[in-house]
Amino acid sequence: MFRNSVFIVLFFVIIFGTYQASYPSQTPDDLYYDGFWMVKALDHLKKIAKKPHPTGSINNRKVRRYLSAELSRLGGHVTIQKTQGYNAKIRKAAPVNNVVAVFKGQHAEDKERKKLMLLSHYDSAKPYSHGAADAGSGVVVVLEALRGFLKQQPKHENDIMVVFTDGEELGLLGAHAFVEQHHLSDKIGLILNFEARGSSGPAIMWPESATGTAAMIDIYQQAQAEFPVTSSLIYEAYKLLPNDTDLTVFKEEKSINGLNFAFIDNHFNYHTVNDDLRHISYNSMMHQGLQLSALLPVVANIDLRNSYTDIDRVYFTLPGLGLINWPSYSSWLLLAVAWLLFIWVMMHAKKTGSLSLLALKTASGSWFYSSLLGAGLVYTLTQILFTWLKPQHNDILQGYPYLAYAYLLAFLLLALIVPFVIYGNRHNQPDDPTPAFVVALPAAVVWLVVFTLLTLKLPGASYLLLPVIFALVLLRLMQSFEKSAISLSVLFAAAGLLVVSLLLTLLPVALGLKSTWIMALLLSCCVAMFSPMIASHRKQFSWLLLLFPLAMFTWVSSIDHISEDKPLPTSLSYLYDVDGQQGWFYSFDQTHNDWNGERFTQPQNQDNRHAFINQHKQAVKKLQKAAEVVALEAAKISVVRDKLNSNPSKQNIVYQGHAKTDLVQIYSLNNITIQQLSINGRYLINGDPINISAGSRLIEYHLDGQKQLDIHITLADGDVIDWQVISHQFDLLHHKGLAIPVRPTNQIPKPFVLTDNTVISQRFQIETPKTDNKHSETEGTNDSAP
Repeated sequence: MFRNSVFIVLFFVIIFGTYQASYPSQTPDDLYYDGFWMVKALDHLKKIAKKPHPTGSINNRKVRRYLSAELSRLGGHVTIQKTQGYNAKIRKAAPVNNVVAVFKGQHAEDKERKKLMLLSHYDSAKPYSHGAADAGSGVVVVLEALRGFLKQQPKHENDIMVVFTDGEELGLLGAHAFVEQHHLSDKIGLILNFEARGSSGPAIMWPESATGTAAMIDIYQQAQAEFPVTSSLIYEAYKLLPNDTDLTVFKEEKSINGLNFAFIDNHFNYHTVNDDLRHISYNSMMHQGLQLSALLPVVANIDLRNSYTDIDRVYFTLPGLGLINWPSYSSWLLLAVAWLLFIWVMMHAKKTGSLSLLALKTASGSWFYSSLLGAGLVYTLTQILFTWLKPQHNDILQGYPYLAYAYLLAFLLLALIVPFVIYGNRHNQPDDPTPAFVVALPAAVVWLVVFTLLTLKLPGASYLLLPVIFALVLLRLMQSFEKSAISLSVLFAAAGLLVVSLLLTLLPVALGLKSTWIMALLLSCCVAMFSPMIASHRKQFSWLLLLFPLAMFTWVSSIDHISEDKPLPTSLSYLYDVDGQQGWFYSFDQTHNDWNGERFTQPQNQDNRHAFINQHKQAVKKLQKAAEVVALEAAKISVVRDKLNSNPSKQNIVYQGHAKTDLVQIYSLNNITIQQLSINGRYLINGDPINISAGSRLIEYHLDGQKQLDIHITLADGDVIDWQVISHQFDLLHHKGLAIPVRPTNQIPKPFVLTDNTVISQRFQIETPKTDNKHSETEGTNDSAP
């Protein structure tokens, strides 16, 4: 039992230590490295993240001016791309101001030479985030790394273009505007994009490629950046998820390749008021700085046309060993090696008669019990945590609670102990006739089959065949030299765990704590493949090992409380239905809290919530009619008639919101086909017609200080305008008529949903215009008042 306890501790250190060793630690603010000075980067960040600066705000304008001045000071030719961004996929638009700076290279006159782009975004998430990590950190890393590089290499081969986009948080609008409208968008050869989805953790690299990844991985390896953290499986998973970055727009629209760098830990701060200087990790900023400082001397001087290839790479990183990679077609060789080893093991077993059906059945039962118990316990504990112990965690929409790492440590330990307990009880006993290699065989077969199928679908996952190759080599050695091989089994197990250890810690961070059971299943199976290293022990004592992770889980949950340092995200909105003359309070909170709880003492049932969502298109978990209706003034929507326009499907509509109106959402209540659509003189749709189904969003437009929208729309013949127009003002807490109390200090506005806003919902229809020989302006109609 002592030997097993030592192995548990060893593998626990390997798994979590691999993650901790993957990026700098204890970075001081005065750290200077290869031209990158941390104190200067922080000085920039203090100015940028002093206040929230979402697109269109006064603070956004101040940050833009500061960045323009700093880029000019570095010697760049700075321009502001002032335009309108539009994302056709999600039908969102807003005025944006991209900051663009060009630093001339030695081949500036060469028209065929491609430019290097350094990319990040400077707007913060609406309305409360300071944007320190997302993506102020990326902006200041670009500024400081570029300053250090230009000082060391003022003469570089390629033009370097710095683009700080605006409107990224609204739907990558600045990137769309640059790609579709800027004359330099066709001159880009490679992009380095810096982002954040949290406020700490290693800067993970993943490429985005319109072709293959081999050339970019070669460039990254040539740079020899310190503490690389990446894997081809991360990119494969990223492609399957709906998450995009600014770089995605360049890849999809212009087939431009690039490398993303982002840290994702502590993403309970993501898009919240706590994305500020107090919560950002210096280590994470330094890690991004190390990556860019290493890459710039390479990518600023090579011919970027050579960064494109049709070949992909399989790659992963290990602390101390750096980047390990091979061409993707080598995955077939890896598959062949794994299956040949398996066949060799089975042929030798058949030849010697050492594989009996009874022994295989017993070993298979051990794998099944180990996997089921390990993953099942972790799944049960997470459900207990989120359902009974800490249901408020469900209101942290990022899926990662404040003490998630402490919980994760308990779950890791639990998933490690279970196979040691089960295999130690069932095997390697003095009277156990099962050969050692048979004990590990079922887990190896399962791993081999699963990751063969995964490799066929996602070639970037093929490096995860390495643990089973190590296991099969060990099993074959055991068939011939059992005692010697068993003594070496811990080394094979350590090598296998090193390959998967980074994934075991990144997975729950990226997908949320509720996904930890997948990690537990993977870990249990991995340990089971090397089960001959597990020593026998007494059954009555071994189960006591499970008390350690369970006690740790209990202790962590006992100190896990909502506080000013760990605030609860809450939301509250008030909607006034102009046509029904009704007022509604609604929230996306799942649990009760003292701040908005009194608004939902008689909440609507599920059917009424669905009816509300269908009519007013707002995200709702709780809904209640206001006891006293506070009427909000409807937006003014007018139709401009022109005698030169006799087509009833072609309309000019003027929307006028209030002084505080921040955004307007327009939904079509019937099926229509839009042939052309322009807002404030800029076309959003002008080409292939767009079909809008009944109940779907036509446009979400962020006014950002504009007083009105001039909408020109042309529909297919016979289509008519019947809209639900929803106006938002983020003034709920300051609205005198509603008298909402100040949010407690242990709560923060909930991210990812619109909150702290008053909402005006009204129906707008246009009747077929009467023939008139005069130019006139008439009101559109609501369904309640013509």
